Amino acid sequence: MFELGLSGQMFDDRPVGDHLDAAVRFGYRCVELRSTHVNPGLPREELKRIRSAVEERGLYTSCLSCFVGNYGLYLDEECERAFETFKQYVELACFLNAEMIRVWPAWQESSSAPDSVWFTAAAWMKKSAQFARRFDKKLVMEMHHGTLCDSAPSSLRLLRMIGEENVGLTFDPVNLYQVPADYGEEAIKALGTYLFNVHIKDVVELQTGDYPYSFPYSYYAKHIGRFARVIPPPPDRKERYYCHRRINSGGVDWAHVLKSLHTHGYRGRLIVESVSETNKHMPSGRDLAEACYRDIRSLIEILF
Repeated sequence: MFELGLSGQMFDDRPVGDHLDAAVRFGYRCVELRSTHVNPGLPREELKRIRSAVEERGLYTSCLSCFVGNYGLYLDEECERAFETFKQYVELACFLNAEMIRVWPAWQESSSAPDSVWFTAAAWMKKSAQFARRFDKKLVMEMHHGTLCDSAPSSLRLLRMIGEENVGLTFDPVNLYQVPADYGEEAIKALGTYLFNVHIKDVVELQTGDYPYSFPYSYYAKHIGRFARVIPPPPDRKERYYCHRRINSGGVDWAHVLKSLHTHGYRGRLIVESVSETNKHMPSGRDLAEACYRDIRSLIEILF
């Protein structure tokens, strides 16, 4: 069955120790460490303390969830710099015994990206994969609205252009729900063995932005723009609004997703990536980590 892990996303504004303590306290098996908590710029002694903290709690680091890559939007010189940063994250993954590293190919919607973006992204992802293979590391491209991997067909197109076995996907049904793109059985079946990782969280689409804790679809461009260059959605596109919900209480059919993943052979991790942000009707921090664990276990017990 699926192994449950906890992303550090709900602890981005809190110490990494809060993330690790919540993971072990509520029964998670592993953690996905984010660059807000671990990055190559940290002193070696601090990184050693984090590695020891993970191991002493009986956890392991499944993936480094970092903002590296974005090759498709860069010129050659910028790609070289991004690649040098990526190599530092490979070294960090080795130090922290993380199996996977998240790499973004390009923050531009697949439907609007010209061939030059696809070719540049694929070439540098291939180079990154070949470097990572020397250290037995896998690369995951997160399926996310606003990127080349915003649907199953677009993700498969890029994966085939890259052509490296250690490059796969983090499947995120909530991100696809917001595109909107298929996140159900047909998509899961098509992606097959490219599914290296799964994020689990929930949101629901609203009719308007009247709810005080709603956020617009286009919010991603502002959010990600703090870390990387982003080609935002067209300004004339009608805005859509969402709000965060507890898992299996939003718009994603998680029962169908989990059944489909199981049917088509996925036996990997479900990484909780829920957030509450400003939503006062959602639990936050450790309370959210506990609620998510209970919600997922309850759903799995009913389904299987």
